[in-house]
Amino acid sequence: MKDEWKTTRDLPEAIGNVFSIEEIQKSLLLKKISDQWKDLVGAILADHSYPKDIHSSILIVQTSHSAYSQEIGFHSPNILGYIHNKLQVKSIQSVRCQIGPVLIRKKKKTEKKKGTLNGKEELLASLEGITDENLRKKYISLIEVMD
Repeated sequence: MKDEWKTTRDLPEAIGNVFSIEEIQKSLLLKKISDQWKDLVGAILADHSYPKDIHSSILIVQTSHSAYSQEIGFHSPNILGYIHNKLQVKSIQSVRCQIGPVLIRKKKKTEKKKGTLNGKEELLASLEGITDENLRKKYISLIEVMD
């Protein structure tokens, strides 16, 4: 079997034969946009959409529902502004949505804090005037979880 890549200098040429420079640049740009997607559109929209492709001068965004497509449309000036100003890419001129499956990211479970009363003496002292024991216990349990 003939060894086609004799040196590491041959690797870029081999990659160039498989992928065009435009395809590589498009993939890198799509990755940069995807990495910032949550900051661009917010957590809720990011959970129901993602930048899927770049075709000609259009960023294609896949959404899980038409309502999210409409919201992405409202955000498109901000998305384009980010692409033009922060990423310095002027070739993308519009955002188009299509509806399809979107993997919804599950939120991490946050560990429930165990509360303490350390350092909360003033708050506890303010409860002394409360005579209803059930109400007093509820306040204490609320104070326990406060930071």
